[in-house]
Amino acid sequence: MEIYSGKNIRNDIPCAITIGKFDGLHLGHRALIDFMQKSTNLPKALLTFSPHPASILAGENIKAILSPHEKIQILEKLGIDIYIEYPFTKKFAELSPEEFLIDIIINQLSGQLLIVGENYKFGKNRLGNIQLAKKICAEYGAEVITFQHLQKDGQKISSNKIRKMIEINRIHLANALLGEPYFIMGKAERFGNVFVLRLPKDKLLPLGTEKYNVKIYAENKTFYAKADIKANSTIFVSDFVDGFNFPFSALDIKTPCCFKLVFY
Repeated sequence: MEIYSGKNIRNDIPCAITIGKFDGLHLGHRALIDFMQKSTNLPKALLTFSPHPASILAGENIKAILSPHEKIQILEKLGIDIYIEYPFTKKFAELSPEEFLIDIIINQLSGQLLIVGENYKFGKNRLGNIQLAKKICAEYGAEVITFQHLQKDGQKISSNKIRKMIEINRIHLANALLGEPYFIMGKAERFGNVFVLRLPKDKLLPLGTEKYNVKIYAENKTFYAKADIKANSTIFVSDFVDGFNFPFSALDIKTPCCFKLVFY
């Protein structure tokens, strides 16, 4: 996978592009990516933004279900060829629909096919719509295909809904909408028989006080333990289940260990 980040990036490979925040990469996102895979033989590019547009446009403090590293790992498995993270700023938000499509999607990123949801809006004040996108793209030899959003129980699957489920400890409900169980990746430091993960402040974590059952993927093995989440974005992992003893002796106490915690 090719990975680009920043506003001065340039992709010269003609590609199909889908656009969005894609936080959580839930079932709706995965259905869109699957639709994209079946719609074209062009390389598949995903354009996302950082920080979350709502944090710039509305001053909201949006915590991420997935870090960029976690998101990239999943997208690679889903067959995305090009990952583009574009900085979302107030200046960027002022781009007209025409400027966004022509300058960025077509000229800067070599988009030949745009695949978006049927109600997609873009450009300053969300003035651009599907009809305008088709008109502009046709003038530059590009095409637009729309995708009907996946629904569950008659409602659109949304990252906001999943975010709220995780925050109030309804992880089993969130897992039903995500493509795989909610997980956290990070570097864990060892203190005796306890591992400590310190995560970025913008990483979404459950807000409960209880210990969570987690699977741990580390050292190419799977272990079961308890995770205790603190308010300062710190996770303490301990109480390894009998029969799945972690190889403490094999680890240098000063060397951080890569952990993937899966909540089940």
